[in-house]
Amino acid sequence: MAQSGTTLMDSQTSLHNIQKIYKITYNSTQGNGFVVHKADGNNHVFMPSNEGLFYFDVKNNVAHVLINTVDQNKNKYMVKQYSNAHKARSIQDFTI
Repeated sequence: MAQSGTTLMDSQTSLHNIQKIYKITYNSTQGNGFVVHKADGNNHVFMPSNEGLFYFDVKNNVAHVLINTVDQNKNKYMVKQYSNAHKARSIQDFTI
């Protein structure tokens, strides 16, 4: 069973969790993308970025809207975890 709340469109999800829900194919000779085959016949292709991470480009996909609020996300974590993430983000902003 997939992790609770895991969907194909999570901003960060693992191939391990997606393959529990959907069929996935990969052909390194045709575009190097992972194809996620959904039951409704739609396919989502995750292509490698220049950094080597795979992503699904939703820019031209009007069927999906990705909205996460800070309140929705921070309620999933303990106060200490949220505080540490906030500090890490501040350091990251400072170094960029």
